[in-house]
Amino acid sequence: MGAYGEKTSNLKFMKKLFTILIFAILFGGSAMAYDFSAVCESGQTLYYNITSNTVPYTVEVTYESGDGPYNTFPTGDLTISETVEYNSITYSVTSIGTVAFGGCTGLTSLTIPNSVRTIYQEAFMDCTGITSIVFGNSLTNIGELAFANCTGLTSVTIPNSVTSIGGGAFGSCTGLTSVTIPNSVTSIGNYAFENCSVTSVTIPNSVTSIGDGAFSDCFGLTSVYYTGDLAGWCRIEFGGFGSNPVPYSHNLYINNELVTDLIIPETISEIKAYAFFGASCITSLTIPNSITSIGNEAFLDCSGLASVYYTGNIAQWCGIVFGGFGSNPVPYSHNLYINNELVTDLIIPETISEIKAYAFFGASCITSLTIPNSVTSIGYHAFYNCSGLTSVTIGNSVNSIGDYAFYYCWRLEKIYSNAETPATIETNTFSSTVPIFVPCGAENNYLADEQWGSLNINSELPHFVTLNSNDEAMGTAVLLNQHCSSSTAVIEARPRYGYNFVHWNDGNTDNPRTITVTEDVIYTATFEVGDGIEENNMESKISLFPNPATDILNITSSETISEIEIVNTLGQVVKRIEVNADNAVCDVNELKAGVYMVRIRSAKSDTSTTFSVRRFVKE
Repeated sequence: MGAYGEKTSNLKFMKKLFTILIFAILFGGSAMAYDFSAVCESGQTLYYNITSNTVPYTVEVTYESGDGPYNTFPTGDLTISETVEYNSITYSVTSIGTVAFGGCTGLTSLTIPNSVRTIYQEAFMDCTGITSIVFGNSLTNIGELAFANCTGLTSVTIPNSVTSIGGGAFGSCTGLTSVTIPNSVTSIGNYAFENCSVTSVTIPNSVTSIGDGAFSDCFGLTSVYYTGDLAGWCRIEFGGFGSNPVPYSHNLYINNELVTDLIIPETISEIKAYAFFGASCITSLTIPNSITSIGNEAFLDCSGLASVYYTGNIAQWCGIVFGGFGSNPVPYSHNLYINNELVTDLIIPETISEIKAYAFFGASCITSLTIPNSVTSIGYHAFYNCSGLTSVTIGNSVNSIGDYAFYYCWRLEKIYSNAETPATIETNTFSSTVPIFVPCGAENNYLADEQWGSLNINSELPHFVTLNSNDEAMGTAVLLNQHCSSSTAVIEARPRYGYNFVHWNDGNTDNPRTITVTEDVIYTATFEVGDGIEENNMESKISLFPNPATDILNITSSETISEIEIVNTLGQVVKRIEVNADNAVCDVNELKAGVYMVRIRSAKSDTSTTFSVRRFVKE
């Protein structure tokens, strides 16, 4: 709301400054500001300047003189004549000049003849008494601030001849509830309809540009209609914040159909800035692989989005240039589907050298990330708020990582940086608490760097430990700890509910298990279907209540609980809590309704780990 207020203040300032400048130029002296005067069709005396002394003879309506446009302001219903006589010559009235009727508050209605082609800036500004306007059918241009602050106006029908509506033309017409924009208009200027009371607006398919703040503070809007197709809407140049009226209506109708499942046409290569800003009516979005750039705030506040689909591959997605905050729609859906597959374990292709800013912003569906050695730079906010991320491996060629690239990834357990020489990072590239593992012998290089030195730097094993599962649906294997100095690591098999851990691929049944790493190794955990959860289960009494739960889930145990994980039906950990007590209170208010498993872990005195799994229902 504050930004809209700033825009309104800018318009008011612009109006005042413009008025001061015009009046200073036009009314600085006391000389007459007109060539002649004549009585118009409705009986008022108007003033004219000759604009052509040869055939065709033309004049424009102008102001009188003195300290303002008029010494005696015209009042009542004004009908401007199509022609006027002067010195036996008939002149055609083709324009209404700058500030011609500015501040004539006594005018109640206005009829502009068919001869008028241009209404110049501020021509009727502050004519607060005008309640209706009839435009002639030759009018092509409505100038800046032409009818600004005509607060008595309730409806306006702009003729089919008009091609451009100037900046602030109907700005602050607070009584204006209905506007008809014809299919001849190609551009709508800055603040053209700001602070109007319109409830719906129809943008014709002839419009190619809408200026900054054109519809700012139009809080009464409930619907926006566009008469063209989706491709045409995508080609409109929106000039800035408030240029698109949709953030007020939240509903966008294209050819009278509410846009819900939005499929961007393959004929489009660019989604322009602000294009779908505030369109919370959109529930799903399909972006074709023809798209190469998405402009600033193109999808800002699309809060209804549940899923984003991309028809290309990961390499092509990484090639999209995102123009700024709100350009990537994923933060609202949190889910990104590439070729109809949800992105979870993300492996950046080796053909990629740069991960651009905002590329995976808000993609909480991503659980693990591997960045290859081909990548040299990672843009700012590239993985910001990827709240499902638990592990990140960064290749050895990355030399720069932008600010907030991995910030607010609050489930992130470990980051592996394989570079001997640390990349250039910013103050908020990483959260300061996430353990970052670096190659053995390179720890001092990182600690000596001003930015890296403030992070949780650890030495990494000299060789890779790869952990697999015989069936991911039954369970997973994780690396708990690693110690560079002794070349040892602790690995653990984690069966899912209803399954048991059997053994590792070398027959060892220890779980967790300490291994010595002298070369690259692969360990596979074998799981089998169990009879409930008796195997590898905490021999303790555990209670969950209330069950079903709405906002709070209480967990009690006869033994000390070290950690609690809540897992959804896809096997994704949606909440993790460190406890170190025999009871815990879990806030489940933000979880979606459904069935969840609660994995409860305890550490025995002999350093072994046991766990139990319980189900609960979130209402």
